[in-house]
Amino acid sequence: MLVEKYISMIDEGGPKSYYSFETLVQHLLRKHIENQGKPFNHLDRKKIIDFGDAVAPEGFDAFDGSTLIEIKFNLDNVHYKKYIERLFQFAKYNDGEPNVKHLIIISAKPIPSRFVERYGEILSSVNWPFKVHIWGPKELNVIVEKNIELADEISNNLFSLRLNDALKNQSHDWKQERTNIIENISHCYKRGHFSLILGAGVSSSAGMPDWNTLLNSLFVRYMANKFDGDNTTSEEDITELVQRLNVIDEPSALMAARYLRRGLSSNGRDAKGFINAVTESLYKLRNRNFNIASSLIESLASMCLPKRTGAKVRSVVTYNFDDLLERQLLRDSIQFRSIYTENESYDPDDLPIYHAHGFLPERSV
Repeated sequence: MLVEKYISMIDEGGPKSYYSFETLVQHLLRKHIENQGKPFNHLDRKKIIDFGDAVAPEGFDAFDGSTLIEIKFNLDNVHYKKYIERLFQFAKYNDGEPNVKHLIIISAKPIPSRFVERYGEILSSVNWPFKVHIWGPKELNVIVEKNIELADEISNNLFSLRLNDALKNQSHDWKQERTNIIENISHCYKRGHFSLILGAGVSSSAGMPDWNTLLNSLFVRYMANKFDGDNTTSEEDITELVQRLNVIDEPSALMAARYLRRGLSSNGRDAKGFINAVTESLYKLRNRNFNIASSLIESLASMCLPKRTGAKVRSVVTYNFDDLLERQLLRDSIQFRSIYTENESYDPDDLPIYHAHGFLPERSV
């Protein structure tokens, strides 16, 4: 088949293969459909339910009515269950809207037999508000054979076409884009399909130190430990220490922290000294002019409060060491479980709070 030639040219592995295939299919279909005097529109990825890459509002060939097109490079790499669940969400959200009559799922690779075995009957069900069609290389080859010169031109100019598409599809209405994002977040939250991912801004709202301030404090502690009781500490000694620290790639806070961990631990394997030093510095450096229960932390905790229809937040992932969110959850009587080591579990009624970089509470929670 001719289409296999083009697919082999772009099959480099990774996301690049998908984007190249998407560009090939989008431009092929655009020309094919516009030659029939019908419109073809690229879809952005900021819809409330993100599904579909393009739409032919008036259909094409034997597809009567609006036809949604979803492009995949290899269905074998798709998590089938999650994919079908996302399709169900899309169908439910669009239920009753006659604008989508057909959905075509296009794959560059042959359709996996296990995909058809598991979900073929579901996808062909008459209960869908639209008809679902699955295209593999064989079906796509019909379009390629009708547009051979165009397929050659597209495959030879994939990079420039991808760049041009990216520029054309930029959103120029940032206010509308912001509204769409807020609506998307609100929709997911109301349905309970929501997790919070928190960074340093949450802790800094309560006066906690930033990473550089914490590292500087640890540097001072390290120097104090190294030269404690040494009355002959000279500028040369301090300069030597600074030079040793500067040998580390200066922009890498992670490398600096690893260096300090070795210096502040009693030995290379015992991290207790480092952990204690970080914990002490972390809370001592907090700016007391800030309320430890900041309005931001209070708002985040209130989002975690179960409503009459159930919990809206499934989990929290935080990159902060501190226990400020946990303190607020305790004040609000919200059940939670802080998870910071492997193989930890939590009760179904608990809100799991994953501390990705570790957990250093000022006191037990």
